[in-house]
Amino acid sequence: MKSSGWQAIFRRETTAYFGSPVATIFLMIFSGLSGGLFMTAFFLINQADMRAFFDLLPWLLSIFLAALTMRGWAEDRRGNTLELLLTFPMNTAELVAGKFLAALLFYGVALCSTFLIPVMLFTLGVPDLTQIACSYLGAFFLGAFFIAGGLFISGFCRDQIVAFVLTLLFCLGLYLLGQNIVAETLDGWIAGFGTALRAALGAEPHYAVFVRGVIDFRSVLFFISGAGLLLLLNAFWMDTRARKKAVPFFLGACVFCFGIFIFLNSALRPISLRADLTDGKIYTLADSSVKILKKLAGPALIKLYLSPSDKMPTAFKSLERDLISKLDELKLASGGKVKYEVVHMEASNALDSEQAENTAEGQVTKKGVYPFQVQSVESDQVELKLIYSAMTISYLEKPEDIIPQIYPGDLGGLEYKLISKLYKMTFEKYPKIAFVAPMEERAMNSETAALLAQLMGGEMPELQKEDHYEVLARVLQYEGYPFDRIALSEAQPLTQEYSALFLIEPRLLSARQKYEVNRYLRGGGSVFMAVQNQEYTYVPEGRQIKIEPKLKNPQVNDLLSHWGLSVSDSMLLDENHETVSIGAGGPFDVSIPLKLPIHVLVPPQGIHSNVSMMDEVGSLFYLWGSAVEKLANFPAELTYRPLFSSSAQSHLSALPETAQISFAELREAKVLKTGPFDLGVMVEGVFPDAFAGKLVPKWSEDESAGSETKPEELEKSGEAKPGKLILTGAATLLQNNLMRGSGHYHLAMNVLDTLTFGDDLIGVRAKRMVDRAMPKISRQEKLVWRLLVTFFVPLILAVLSLYRFVAASREKQRYLKSLLA
Repeated sequence: MKSSGWQAIFRRETTAYFGSPVATIFLMIFSGLSGGLFMTAFFLINQADMRAFFDLLPWLLSIFLAALTMRGWAEDRRGNTLELLLTFPMNTAELVAGKFLAALLFYGVALCSTFLIPVMLFTLGVPDLTQIACSYLGAFFLGAFFIAGGLFISGFCRDQIVAFVLTLLFCLGLYLLGQNIVAETLDGWIAGFGTALRAALGAEPHYAVFVRGVIDFRSVLFFISGAGLLLLLNAFWMDTRARKKAVPFFLGACVFCFGIFIFLNSALRPISLRADLTDGKIYTLADSSVKILKKLAGPALIKLYLSPSDKMPTAFKSLERDLISKLDELKLASGGKVKYEVVHMEASNALDSEQAENTAEGQVTKKGVYPFQVQSVESDQVELKLIYSAMTISYLEKPEDIIPQIYPGDLGGLEYKLISKLYKMTFEKYPKIAFVAPMEERAMNSETAALLAQLMGGEMPELQKEDHYEVLARVLQYEGYPFDRIALSEAQPLTQEYSALFLIEPRLLSARQKYEVNRYLRGGGSVFMAVQNQEYTYVPEGRQIKIEPKLKNPQVNDLLSHWGLSVSDSMLLDENHETVSIGAGGPFDVSIPLKLPIHVLVPPQGIHSNVSMMDEVGSLFYLWGSAVEKLANFPAELTYRPLFSSSAQSHLSALPETAQISFAELREAKVLKTGPFDLGVMVEGVFPDAFAGKLVPKWSEDESAGSETKPEELEKSGEAKPGKLILTGAATLLQNNLMRGSGHYHLAMNVLDTLTFGDDLIGVRAKRMVDRAMPKISRQEKLVWRLLVTFFVPLILAVLSLYRFVAASREKQRYLKSLLA
């Protein structure tokens, strides 16, 4: 191919694109519409990422690129310049290449016109640069595919409107074929038809790989081969359309090229060659995972129990392939120590109770593997289908562990589930947690008590227990950590058999309880202490809302002071705070939003991600919390590491002594100290003995005097071991309503992993989608960014277009004057 030929066409088409007012209008509409639609929900989501933009982009490209390419050949045919082009001293392939590259350049400029969105993200938050760049690359490949299809279709049309409509259908069709809902619908008509089309022609799964931040060789091949074959067919048609029997030859070429496209993508589908460009490599095995796998002392066997692919719903049909791909990575990283087997199960056999005992399904039922129901579209109806999708893990002589249900959406967290279960099996003694947390007792509503008494057939207690930390307890159970919820009393003592102590919201700790915590920590124990000094109740009074503080009296500072620590008794207020909705009562029970500085928000900037356990935690809602202070007497033998902190706009104020506080009193309270303040810290080392030289405190006042014996100095007896203390000034972090947030959940689990297994599992758990929440943004800033992203680029384009028009008019006038002269 001679470069001069395609370059001439490229210059001609580029001039036509950029020299036309219509092209400028296209760019203005594209940049303004894409930016405006993205900004409608951006500040509601409050995340510094562009996934919403790239999810919307394919639908805009279907329209925009159809309009861009509709003139590709149709305009030449309508203007009778096509035959003239074909007589130029260049072959048809050069014509096609020149038109394609010119359209691709124009599209690239259109993509660049959205540059203000990444600029805004980096100004307001901490986005993932490589993930955004990879998403733009995927958008470029998708656009190239659509442009090639548009030129191909334009070659058959004389009318540009017809070319636009057909190209629009082509682009939408290719993208929609990749959607699960479309595949499920088509599978409902003809079994397996939608799944086959999705695998062969669906563009959405390949584009979604780029949006996640991964460059997959198979997806690159899909777009390049698809665009290349469409351009090849376009050149072939333009070159042979006037010849005898051109249509049959062309149809044969189409079938041949389609076969090549299907063969290439099908043959290379099992090959996994990709580059994970995300921050933290969240789609690649973590270094911690590889380290754990290489340390396995013997073989581990993972068994997959799956229904056959043809018995699976559409969304589950690719699950076996995805699971095998992940297990292959584990097998390779472990040096062959991890092996796996795939066992196909028939759910119908498990239903036949008479024959179940003699079937494989009956045998796995004894292990705890059961089929479960999922939704499926069959013959235009939504039905429930019974399937197997489970996994068992066995290692050496340890009891077999089970993942009872695996969904396609679980693939992101599957690595942690597998690695954590394998890692825990390598320990001779499984870690056990001592869980200490209060339960509230509240009066039961009389009507509710009467109803329950009637249903239960007896009298109900007047008080009911309310557990604010029930979700945390369930999470411990779900993650496979055995725990005892103890009262930290003589009947339920704290012993060294526990691997960690979760001391949540301690209240009125007795001297003996403090002694037990001190003894446990000096014996090499690990303690997570979440202190709550005060909480607040909001009381509507007419048109005002009063704040009623309630002191919790944890009484831990006298113990912490021996270790150079303290939890401040002052109110923590921060200009970076969150809104809380409360019920106003009344007949309509209207919710009232309260945005108060005691609702402290810790954004990603306040998380000390240099500490491994805080990596990928994201943001935290530090409700009614207190500052953690490092005292002047902090022991030199201990190490102190902050985990998360308040903003520089935070301060401490004295808590008013009145029963109720108004909003004005809260904001005008005397500032005692300005921030930032540490809110969570980790201290490690050999802790000083807070009870050195003192008598062992009694459990109760009536305990016999004989128990008052002087304890041995632990340092002298050699029993003191390095311990670990994680301290925070807000137990609300772990309460039910906040534990459902991803940042709080990850914090609790990272603390748990750190205290029981060290940092090995943290690197695996941290490989999740990062919470890129942005800090507080003023209303004025939001308005400025909305206007900039939506209107700045269109306005600049309008000004440049006007300037070109004025300059061209003046040049024309000068030329006419020169002719007259």
